[in-house]
Parts: sequence; C-alpha cells; structure tokens
Amino acid sequence: MGSATLAPPRPQSPIVRLREAPRAAGTRITGWVLAGLVGAGIALRCWDLGGRPLNLDESFEALTARRPIGELFGYLAHHDTAPPLTYLLRAPFVAISQSDVMARLPSVLCSCAALALFAWWMRRRGIFGVVGVALFAFDAFQIHYGREARMYALLELVGVVGAMVAEAWLRSPRRAHLVLVAAFGTVAVFTHVAAFLFLAGLLTLVGTRRDRDAWWWRAALAVPGLLFAALWGPQFLQQLHNDHQPGARTSWHALADVVGSQVTTDTALHGLLFVAVAVGGVVLVRKHRVLGRVWLACFVAPLVAAAVLGLATDFLLPRVLTLGAWGPLVALAVLVEEAAARWRALGVAAAAVVLVVVVCAGVREPSRTGPADAAVAQLRVVTRPGDVVTVRPFWLEPLIDWNLGTREPQPPAQTRNSVIPDAHELVVGGRAPTGRVWLLEPVDDRWFARDSDACAPPWSDGVSRLRCLIR
Repeated sequence: MGSATLAPPRPQSPIVRLREAPRAAGTRITGWVLAGLVGAGIALRCWDLGGRPLNLDESFEALTARRPIGELFGYLAHHDTAPPLTYLLRAPFVAISQSDVMARLPSVLCSCAALALFAWWMRRRGIFGVVGVALFAFDAFQIHYGREARMYALLELVGVVGAMVAEAWLRSPRRAHLVLVAAFGTVAVFTHVAAFLFLAGLLTLVGTRRDRDAWWWRAALAVPGLLFAALWGPQFLQQLHNDHQPGARTSWHALADVVGSQVTTDTALHGLLFVAVAVGGVVLVRKHRVLGRVWLACFVAPLVAAAVLGLATDFLLPRVLTLGAWGPLVALAVLVEEAAARWRALGVAAAAVVLVVVVCAGVREPSRTGPADAAVAQLRVVTRPGDVVTVRPFWLEPLIDWNLGTREPQPPAQTRNSVIPDAHELVVGGRAPTGRVWLLEPVDDRWFARDSDACAPPWSDGVSRLRCLIR
C-alpha cells in the first residue's frame, strides 16, 4: 500500500477573508477598549490614595493588624465581628510602613485584580461586556470599598472569581472547578461571615439534582463551612456578643437602597435603579441563560436571604452583599444590549444614561470626604507636642491613635481619661503634657465643662465638636 500524499491546503477564499477581517478588527478594538477601561478604573482606585486620613473602621483594622499574631485572634474575638483573614493579609503592609497608603494598598490590589478579572470574563460578550466593564470600572461602590482599608475589596475579588468559576462549572464541570470553589469559599468565610449567604446561593445552582457532579459541587461548598467551624467556631460564638454596626430592617425602601447604593451614591435614583436592575435581571435570565443562573445564585439569592434575616434584625447593608455587587452592573449592561438590539439609537441613549449615572458618581468618589476627615485635619493643625487629645465615646479611640498617635495598639486601661467620662486620651508626640486638652466629641453628645476652662474657641463641622480645655 503506497504512502498517502498530503494535499496542500486550499487557499482561503477572498470572500471568507473579507468576512473574517472585520470580526478580527472588532475583536482587537474591543480588547483595546476594555484595556482602556481597566486602566481608567485602576487610576480611580489609586488616585490620591493617602489624601484622606483613615476613618474609624480603617484605623481599627490598621492598628489591629499591627498586633502580634498571638494576641490577634483573642482580640478579634472580644472586639470585632469579623474573621481574621483580612487582618493577617494587611499585617505585612502596615509592618513595612505605617502610612495610610500602605494600609490601603492591599485593598487597592484586590479591587484592581477584581476589575481585571471581570474584564477578562466579559471580553467576548460584545456590547454587553463592554458596558458591563465600563460600569464596573467607574462604579462608586466598587471604587469606595476598593480604596478602603477593610475587608470588602477582597470580597469584591472573591465575588468575581466565584461567579466566573460557577459559570464555567455549569458549562463544563471539571474537578479544578471544585478545588477553586472550596478555595475561594474558604477565603470568603474567613473574610466576612456574610459569605455564607453567597455560598448558600451557589448551592441553588444544583437545586434538587442527584447526579455525581451535583453532589461534588455540594461537597466543595461544604468545605469552607467545616473549616470555619473547626478553626474559628469558638471565637465566632464569642463575637456574637460584640457590638456591631446595625443596618436596616427589611422594607422596599431598604432593599432599593441596598441595590441602588451598589450603583451610585445618588440616593434619589435608588428606587429607579432597583426597578431597572430587576427588569435587567429578567432580560439576563432569558437572553443569557447560564450567566442568568449565576446572577440569580450570586446576587438574587443572597439578597433574598439577607432580606429574610432583615425581618428579624437590622441586617441590611449594601456592603454585606459585596460578593454579589457585580450583579446590578451586569443587569444594567444587559438592558443596554437589549435596547441596542431593538433600536440602535435607543441603545446609545440607554448606554449614555446609565454611564452618566455611574461615571459621575465614580469620578467623584476618590475626592469624597468622610464624617471624621475635617475633625482629624483640624486636630493636626491645632495640636502641638505635649497636648492631650481626648475623644469620647471611648470606642472612637482607633481614630486618634492611628491619625495622631504612634500608630501602635495601646492597652485600654492606660488610656482612659480619669476626669472626662467614657473617654480615651492620647499625648501627642510623647512629650511632657502642656496642660492643654483637646476634647473631640459628637455634636449631639456633649460633655459639659466650665466656660472658664476653655483655652481656645470651640470648632465644629456639624458632625463633631472640638474644644480646648485647661487641665
């Protein structure tokens, strides 16, 4: 039998080449557009990162991350409601430099990684993907928590990874997907206990299926819970007794605020955005069935679970649902795609409206000030070494310890003011006391002192009051 001779490949038809050329060019253009959007989003997340002082929650995390690991777990069990992972990740950064930038840098890295992964996930979805990436890049919620020295930027990243893995598993189940589910689920629950709502939502992807793939999916999702119970269970039970920042009880207004806050800071638009996200979700489920199932599992199911919990306690907060915060953006993006499919001019108008709402809030986010920024700035101006700064109530202590002190955690028993009730004090510069005491307190919670004790005119920004007293 003679050897077969391979025929030379037939030259590609000029017609085929003409058809494929615009497609390849369109792919390249889309790639450049997505790269530009990612670059703009990264710039917003990094802009003037140290321009604002750390707020109370950030100061608490930065100071706590500087504690020795031997003390950290016990301290969190009695003073916080969060698991330890984010503190452990931030510890090397604040050990290298006690600057505001280094305290926030881990969050920025996580948020930028989330944006890049989201763009890669959306890269082949046409106008839907481009609009979705634009919204994610300029979203004020993503930018705010992506710049804050707290755990929420890590949740942004884990939420995107979880959604990507879930969609890939639905399309073609593989063992690697199970490993990734167990891994990112473990990271999530050791970052914030609200991650259990996200994992419960992922369970809905298999419903009542009894095939092997479904059971392996359930087993992978059980791993984070088992590890959490074994490694952090006793501390978590103790944390249930700690004070936490309350959210809102479940109501239509509260639900609209939760969803709307993940899109814009303009509260007047939250109700309209809630309706738009709901309509977009319906379109997404009908038009992109697999992604629609992931959207229901990662965004809708945790939102419903949080709403049920909110019937009994003040639980609803936008940041509690950070893991699914990409959901409203995807729902709005698919609305633009649907409008463009019906009438191109309508699609352009829809894209313009949505982008204006999101981009205007997003570009303002890096320059927004917090409630304590003005007070901290004023203290930095008026205090001199040897002055005593006193803050009340006592639990505001991290704010001045980080922004005015040595940026080292202090023993509470040594920093309570013996004269002013429920107050924490700090000697600026570690010098001998000058006799001047700067008292920082909320406007509506004033501790009265004799007028003759004043050593400087009082200052107030409408939120806080600062007074100078002679000790």
